[in-house]
Amino acid sequence: MDYLRQQLRQILHVDRVWDMALVGAGDLGRALAHYKGFENRGFRIAAIFDVDPHKVDKPLAGITVSTRPAFQSSCRHGKFASAS
Repeated sequence: MDYLRQQLRQILHVDRVWDMALVGAGDLGRALAHYKGFENRGFRIAAIFDVDPHKVDKPLAGITVSTRPAFQSSCRHGKFASAS
């Protein structure tokens, strides 16, 4: 059973931790940033972005909120895989 579970994890690409970006630090963004269930499912919030100058450069769940240009730069440089 363990072998089958590992094979399925590899096929579904959840056999590693994927860095993801959280866009928006509002109510929902704050809730998602504090959610502890992502990592055991193979995802880690590595960056948080927002356009609100009152939220930028402030910590949220241990991550400093960055600006929209920083998000665009991160995407251009392939820091995060995208889902479609």
